[in-house]
Amino acid sequence: MCFLISFPSCEEETEPLAYAPTLAIEQATETTRSSATLAGNVVRNPNSQAKFEIGFLISTSQSMADTQTVTAQASGGNEHYAGQVKGLTPGTDYYFCLYAKSGRSLVKSEVQRFRTVEATAPVLSETLMESKDEQSAIFRSGIVDDGGYAVSAKGFAYKVYVEGESSPTINNDLTVRIPEESETFTATATELQPNTAYMVRAFATNQTGTGYGEAIIITTEKQRIPLLTLEQTVSQLTGNSAELTANLTDDQGFEIKQRGFCWSTESRQPTIDLEENTLVVAGTQTGTFSGTISNLSPKTRYYVRAFAENEKGVGYSAPIELTTDELQMASLTRLAVVDLTTSSVTITAQMETSANAVIIEKGICWGSKPEPTILDNPIVSKETGNLIKAVISNLSESTTYYAAAYATTRDGTFYSAPLQFNTAGTSKPVVSSPVIGDISETGAKATASVTDNGGSKITEKGICWVISTASNREPAKENTEGKYLADESAENSISIQMDKLTKGTRYFVRSYAINKNGVTYSATKEFTTHETFAPAVSGVKLSEISETAATVTATITSDGGATVEEKGVCYHTDKATPPTIDHLKVISTAQGNNISSRLTNLSKGTLYYVRAYAKNKNGVAYSQTVSELKTSTLVAPSVSSLTVTDIKDDNARARAMISSDGGATITERGFVWSMGENGSPTIDKGSYTGKVVSTTAGTSLSFEAVMQQPAMQHSTSYSVRAYATNSAGTGYSSSISFVTGSSSVPTNGEVTFSNITGKGVIMKARISSNGGASITKAGFVWTRTQSWGLEENGTHANGTISGNDITLSVDTLVHNSTYYVMAWSENKNGRSYSNLFSFQTDKMPPGEDDNQPPIQVTGKIPTMNEVTCTGRYKNRLEITSSVADNGQQPVTASGFVWSATNSEPTQGGEGCTDVPVTLDKDALKAVITGLAINTTYYIRSYAVNKKGTGYSNTAYITTEAEKDEPGEDDNNPPVPPR
Repeated sequence: MCFLISFPSCEEETEPLAYAPTLAIEQATETTRSSATLAGNVVRNPNSQAKFEIGFLISTSQSMADTQTVTAQASGGNEHYAGQVKGLTPGTDYYFCLYAKSGRSLVKSEVQRFRTVEATAPVLSETLMESKDEQSAIFRSGIVDDGGYAVSAKGFAYKVYVEGESSPTINNDLTVRIPEESETFTATATELQPNTAYMVRAFATNQTGTGYGEAIIITTEKQRIPLLTLEQTVSQLTGNSAELTANLTDDQGFEIKQRGFCWSTESRQPTIDLEENTLVVAGTQTGTFSGTISNLSPKTRYYVRAFAENEKGVGYSAPIELTTDELQMASLTRLAVVDLTTSSVTITAQMETSANAVIIEKGICWGSKPEPTILDNPIVSKETGNLIKAVISNLSESTTYYAAAYATTRDGTFYSAPLQFNTAGTSKPVVSSPVIGDISETGAKATASVTDNGGSKITEKGICWVISTASNREPAKENTEGKYLADESAENSISIQMDKLTKGTRYFVRSYAINKNGVTYSATKEFTTHETFAPAVSGVKLSEISETAATVTATITSDGGATVEEKGVCYHTDKATPPTIDHLKVISTAQGNNISSRLTNLSKGTLYYVRAYAKNKNGVAYSQTVSELKTSTLVAPSVSSLTVTDIKDDNARARAMISSDGGATITERGFVWSMGENGSPTIDKGSYTGKVVSTTAGTSLSFEAVMQQPAMQHSTSYSVRAYATNSAGTGYSSSISFVTGSSSVPTNGEVTFSNITGKGVIMKARISSNGGASITKAGFVWTRTQSWGLEENGTHANGTISGNDITLSVDTLVHNSTYYVMAWSENKNGRSYSNLFSFQTDKMPPGEDDNQPPIQVTGKIPTMNEVTCTGRYKNRLEITSSVADNGQQPVTASGFVWSATNSEPTQGGEGCTDVPVTLDKDALKAVITGLAINTTYYIRSYAVNKKGTGYSNTAYITTEAEKDEPGEDDNNPPVPPR
């Protein structure tokens, strides 16, 4: 345990030497549930110059893990140290040692063990009773020892004392608990029984358990409540009630607050807690009192007690039992009104009773209240058996009443559901408003009906009317300014013919009806008698005017109240006299109020005066204004404002305007042109180069069209005129001249090559100029057998156009070969080719079979030379090829295979056509016909031996756009290469 601590020197200075002291630990003393005193001795080394910190380490683990430091104080001299540790857990083993520490060095003594005192349930002082009465008591106690843990609950346990039974506990008996925060140990037990012995003791609970104090026995005060008896004999016992008698014998010296009876079907000791099962009897004095309990259930056993209450509580008599009788009851149904008048009603009902019921009285009660009883207006029924019938008289007319049937037995009066009824009443009649018809200048017919007689006989009905004035809008019988007529028919309908009326006059009309209650009038209706006049005509319009005819329309704005017999248009050429039907006229057959007449056989360029007319029985009416109609003299249209825009190399857009239609409908308009300046083309055949009819909407005066059929020649002067045609002829605008734009075939730049392999290459070229027209197609043509005639005999393929760049990737070339290539592009003016460029494919790398030792050669598939085009036309291609190597085996079949869609055609391939050809000294020739104009075809030659089929590279050959096939007699010289 002793050790030497040395420190390194710095320069010439020397640190003091440190030697560990000797440590001796003692047993723990003064041990309680939560604390202990630790002690030990420290013997210092006389040679040590270091200072040491002295203390204790304590832990619940023997290995001294998770230790707690306890400060040590020197006591009884410098060699003895002691320290007190607190906050320990009761009944727990602890391990401790003495330690000395200098800097980071620590020395410990041996480890000792002690155990804290075990915890117990709390210990309580004697229970004391401070006060008591009939139903409560106040107790007091105290906690002598909390047992080592905090008290979590405290109070008193109690129960009714029975000699020989154990003391009360908190688990089985009544308790009164004290709040934890309460500083006093006092509590009140309530709801105790009067004059009753109770055993009581204090309790307190901690986490160890519950401790109890000594039990005491107390007896509550005697309760001074009233004393009563209840007679066993029950008088007047029915199915729902019983009459009871009790005797209040002693009020215990306190005033009685209330007395009565309480009952229950369940509890043998009924109380007044249920108010609905309690009957309070008037009076507060002692002695006998009686009362009838009601609303009981028939044939049911009840427990009954008499009660009386003073300020000390409620006293009860001993209970008695009673069983109610079977209820004598009646059921009343089928209440009905048999006869109802304005002042009386007969009401019937049916009654059914229980077997033991005796009916004391039955009848009908009635009144103005919704639920009448026998206290209102009972009428006893004299009917025998179960029928109830009563006649109620002297009722008020048109009044609401309520009635109910009733029957009285020993057990009460039973009622039916109430019945509401209304006495009949009468009123004035109700009549409908009149409908006016058959209106003429002097008469009209009015019809109406009595819709309700008001409950009384109609004594008179009819129609009254009066001429309309501001102060007289409601005609009546008593109105001396008007008239009335009665309808004598017995029906409810009213129909009156009103005659001798004034024409063109407005009348007010009402229907009426009378019964004993008075007269009733309908709402007022009005009508106006007819008055006729000559018709009225207006709105004359002139249209469709030509040289010899015109259309005149108008409207009859009023027929004058009479049928229009004739209508039409009258006219002449004399300005001095308005036209009438005595002059020229055309009768109109238009429907309704419309007038429409077509005037024919007129003189062209002549002024006519026109009026519309209409005729009825009152005369002829004319339109107020005389209209002037001048027939036309037609001329050809006038056209102006010609302009030419959007001038291209083969077309241009022309615009113009019709200044005048010449008095007739334009049937056609457009533009004509001819080649050359200052020309005057017309629509006459042979006088123009081109003509176009404008499709601009006919309602627009301006029109336009694109001059493109036939296509114009580029860089050429043209003269153009606009024209318009009507029935009189064709009019032209002035001629203007313009020059079409320039155009040529495209030009192509240098061809470059990249990604060259043994079989493939990427070709790229640029279109230097589109020639003033859109590029329609572009690509490349190549061959490896010759550099001349490439345009005709080379392999053509369409490239990809991106802007001005042409690109094509080819992967069907022959390795280690020189290829000659030209780029080409097309616009509407034709195709052009670039200069000639060349490249060489790479050699193929050695194959698996290369450089093998000599073996017996058994052959291979044939090798084919390129396909060459020797004749190209619109619908036909002439082609040749040859076998380069037969593979050391005889060729059994050969030919060409071609396709317009498959770039690597094969025999039997999709979209491929096979053309078998017989070899002629390894050469093949064929003519393919029925082809499409200006279309690229993919063609390969092939040869077959027993090793398989060998194909040439694909040739891309495009048919001509315009070149026809040569005829039988043609002997054209060879086409030189382009």
